[in-house]
Amino acid sequence: MVQNVELPYLDKFSGVPVSYGDQQEKDTFTLAHRSVEMHDARRAAQVPSLDREGYQLFRRPSAVSSLPSTEEIETVYHAEVEAFLREATGAARIHMFASGLRFNERSEHTGSRPNSMPARRVHSDFSDEATREVAVEAFGEDGEIPTGFYWKAFNVWRVLTPPPQDTALGFCDMQTMAPDDIVTTTGVVPLPDGSEFNYQFCLYRYNPRHRWSYFPNLTRDELLLFLGYDSRNPGLRVPHCAFDDPSCPADVPPRISVEVRALALFEN
Repeated sequence: MVQNVELPYLDKFSGVPVSYGDQQEKDTFTLAHRSVEMHDARRAAQVPSLDREGYQLFRRPSAVSSLPSTEEIETVYHAEVEAFLREATGAARIHMFASGLRFNERSEHTGSRPNSMPARRVHSDFSDEATREVAVEAFGEDGEIPTGFYWKAFNVWRVLTPPPQDTALGFCDMQTMAPDDIVTTTGVVPLPDGSEFNYQFCLYRYNPRHRWSYFPNLTRDELLLFLGYDSRNPGLRVPHCAFDDPSCPADVPPRISVEVRALALFEN
């Protein structure tokens, strides 16, 4: 099944775009909605894979609760994800450095945690410079990655509410990307104590070559793994975007999901 949906791509900006997360009225850029064909990845003739399209669906049950606390995510869930990543990728070392819940805007929990709304813009979560800084901090020796190793960044994403999902996550096949599509962007997240956390991520310009897919009717026993960065080929990363699934009934519970970002170190 193929649906036509509109996704917000980067449109107008000057200098380096700045995004304020849930406070989008402060953003220093505009978005342009583009109609794209959204394919059902479950019905694909060739099942999407991490090495080819850059994303893959796994069956991996979890002991995490349906509305986990930050502490539960950082203990119970991080341990599960680390074990999964070691098994799925064969990495020598794993470093997890960002995680949290996402709530559909209809949810009673919307705004209850920092940067917890669905990311309704075509983006990826890792920039060249920021990813290298985290990799050096996690794996480095004297400010450099050890000789004979490379690293990748991953997103690990799980839905905690039952199917069907009102807000789905679309993935762009990384084989359809061009270098000029990507724009490094500064993200600003206001914290409860009044301070701000700054980071870098990437927004994308529209390209008609982009091919989009999603996995409808996810269960909490399924896990999506997708590539955010590869130090051997920085152009290989998966743009993604939250969107409202037009085929979903209107009265379903608002989607809740949990995401973990991680770096993995590999031997050449």
